[in-house]
Amino acid sequence: MAKTIRFSVHENPLKDNEGNTTYQVRHENWLTLDTKALVVHLKNHNNMLAKMVEPVLDLLSEEIVENITDNYRLHLNGIGTFFLKIGFRERTDDEGNEKRPQFTDPAQITGDAVEVQGIGFTPDHELLNRLASVGYYFQNVQKKGSVGKSNRYELDDIKQQLDAYLNEHGYITRTEFARMFGLTTYMAKTYLKAILEDPDCHIIDTKESRIHIYKRG
Repeated sequence: MAKTIRFSVHENPLKDNEGNTTYQVRHENWLTLDTKALVVHLKNHNNMLAKMVEPVLDLLSEEIVENITDNYRLHLNGIGTFFLKIGFRERTDDEGNEKRPQFTDPAQITGDAVEVQGIGFTPDHELLNRLASVGYYFQNVQKKGSVGKSNRYELDDIKQQLDAYLNEHGYITRTEFARMFGLTTYMAKTYLKAILEDPDCHIIDTKESRIHIYKRG
């Protein structure tokens, strides 16, 4: 049976050179499956494999971080290559805004100007071929002619679901928050700002590299 890959249509923020509005498509995910969900899925296929996967994933995550910080790329045959992504550290200007610096003299670029910005991944051809071998078709989940926007929630609903998530995971990143609720980056920031300003929530915003992490204070 062919799988259905869902997509939605969204307006691009900038118009083209003729001033026309253009559009893009986005994959519409239902949710993010975590390790627990993966183990449940594996139990339905192979209970022995399910018992093995959690310690293997823990070890794999340690090896990825250890190797890329030792200035290696880590290649997993048939899956892909993990590598470190670095860039310039944002600086606060005179108006309190964070922005990346621009250098005109390479001699001014020191270690203090650089930060880790994430982990990159390049899939192997074998993984892409496996993806291509899956039977699927595309389906627009919107009404014909409509343009997608962020989902709308009551703030109390957001706080209730966030509270349950933090009970299980301890923290959430801004990207995970946006993906969890189907929000644009702007709307995710708007909801999180309201939550941070709520004295009853006791949520704090910390920053590791360029990643915003939200947890209980």
